[in-house]
Amino acid sequence: MVEQQMQKQKDQPQRLRQLEKITAYRATGQPPPPRRLDAHGVMLGKEFCLIALPYEHFSHTERWIDEHAPFNNTMVFTLTNGGRGYIGSDAGLAMGGNGGYEAGSMPNWMAHEVMSPNLGPPAVGSETIIQGAISALWA
Repeated sequence: MVEQQMQKQKDQPQRLRQLEKITAYRATGQPPPPRRLDAHGVMLGKEFCLIALPYEHFSHTERWIDEHAPFNNTMVFTLTNGGRGYIGSDAGLAMGGNGGYEAGSMPNWMAHEVMSPNLGPPAVGSETIIQGAISALWA
């Protein structure tokens, strides 16, 4: 995919730089920088919980919080605390480019995440990590 995109994007310097970063990581065998996700919560007893998350999460994250949070009322804000791009469900990420709007596509030149240091979508398995970080706030 990278080699094909290098040819297609030869007149797009920003895109070529991003593809060159991917090529460099592939050559060394090192993974690209990890995606940082800082989850924050404000709780008022057992009555209310506000969760703030970076990135734009698909609705599965909010639905999971609504189902599992030990509060009478919850509110979820995304695109807070930095972080650009979409966080899809594991099922969507496993489908690659067919997994939903900009969730698992690489590259997706129309996405606002394209030029990020993460170089691609999150890995399958990230959903469980995110849910663990959120539920740790409730402890």
